[in-house]
Amino acid sequence: MIKQIQGKILSVNPFKTGTSQKDGRSFNWTMFEVVIATEVQPMGEMFNTFDENYKTKVGVTGTWEVKEDTIEKNGRQYTRRTLEKLGKQSSNIELMETLGRIERRLDELLEIVSIKTPVRTIGKDEDINEEIPFN
Repeated sequence: MIKQIQGKILSVNPFKTGTSQKDGRSFNWTMFEVVIATEVQPMGEMFNTFDENYKTKVGVTGTWEVKEDTIEKNGRQYTRRTLEKLGKQSSNIELMETLGRIERRLDELLEIVSIKTPVRTIGKDEDINEEIPFN
């Protein structure tokens, strides 16, 4: 599940590195611990990310997207909280803004159509299937 949190990034520190293989190619990775101060936790909450671009956001207050999922390890369940990549967040925000503009435009168009569409009340003795002339 992806949630949005608001807060100020206090620190970004690498805490784990490694090498992985994918499609026959190896690559190095670094996981960062990011501390974000929120209204609920002014001293900061800890999140993980692979996106090193968060290092440039230290001191920045904003809305951040967090993916939460539950994992089981040694018979116990843990909630893992991972910050989404910064580029992915901005594209999600842009998408939501675009959808909002489309929704407003559709509302405007539906209002125009409803104003221009003639409405005719059919009396008791009239045939419902009769064609209604539009002027």
